[in-house]
Amino acid sequence: MQSCCDALASDDILLLIEDGVYNATSPLHADLQARIESGLKVYVRALDVVARGLETSILPGMILVADSEWLELCIQHQPLVSWY
Repeated sequence: MQSCCDALASDDILLLIEDGVYNATSPLHADLQARIESGLKVYVRALDVVARGLETSILPGMILVADSEWLELCIQHQPLVSWY
């Protein structure tokens, strides 16, 4: 997560999918939390949240998205960078 935070630019968004959604349930790295507080949008794929039983654990400020919204975010924000 740290290397992802280090690579974020001010106009980027962060989309958490698959096991990455676990990052939306625990206290965030201070740098990422500060970026969220200053306007960084963090989206979380709703189907992955439900599949992992995390519906009640998502931190405030996280934006749940359906697959259609996830696709639209990918179209709007180019280039895409994946972190594993």
